[in-house]
Amino acid sequence: MPLPTLTIGSITIISLSDGVSPSQPTVTWPRIQPDDLTYLSGFLQADGMYHMNYGSFLIREGETWTLVDTGYGTRPDTKGGDLIPELARAGVQPEEIERVIITHLHGDHVGGATADVDGAPVPVFSKARHIVQRQDWTYFQQPEVKAERPVIGLCADPLEPAGLLDLIDGGKTISAGISTFLTPGHTPGHQSVLISSGDDKVVILGDVSHSPVQLLHSDWSPPFDVDPVESAKTRADLFDRIEQEGLRVAAGHYPYPGFGGIVRVEGKRRWQPLS
Repeated sequence: MPLPTLTIGSITIISLSDGVSPSQPTVTWPRIQPDDLTYLSGFLQADGMYHMNYGSFLIREGETWTLVDTGYGTRPDTKGGDLIPELARAGVQPEEIERVIITHLHGDHVGGATADVDGAPVPVFSKARHIVQRQDWTYFQQPEVKAERPVIGLCADPLEPAGLLDLIDGGKTISAGISTFLTPGHTPGHQSVLISSGDDKVVILGDVSHSPVQLLHSDWSPPFDVDPVESAKTRADLFDRIEQEGLRVAAGHYPYPGFGGIVRVEGKRRWQPLS
């Protein structure tokens, strides 16, 4: 079965999943109300859990491959490990990828950037420029932050001596059809990605939003947002933009494949998956 794709003019976006794990809705959303759980129930499994997807997106622009986020990676005891087989299903080898845009430096987004070879972490996408916001890099390099997140030393740090790290400041045009823009709050330097071709546009959210329930409650920030107030504002602003500009959406943590858009039902925002 072919992988789900979304065509944006001359650009193709392929949805990849590094894996799925169950999440208790009332833990992720401590303020959830019964009416909201009823709405969210459409996205819950039989066990009553929200099975969070760990999504990445592979972009083909001409003959160039760009990957947005790398999943958890293949080390033992992670929740992922499916990304490389997914790439193989797409007919793409890691060395064919020319760019990796990392939305932020949490483990489920940067964990697959390296793999252990002879006991040492080695970049998986050995020919790719890895694009990270400087503000995020600086934050996660703080000793007290880094000490709590060994993924930084294992998966982010090796990119620099390998000469594969590109630190950027704010919004940047990456190619004719790919640009990034700051969407802070989840992490200080979180970035989202805009794909454009002609009049067609899609935004790759990253972790601006983790679940469709936030379309109803953009002020609901999960415990893992570094700045929940800023995250909520960023989320509300981006949802407004998506509606105003009629953007399509690629959401890595929404139910796979994460392609869809925002619609209004009785005046309230709802998630509408693309068929």
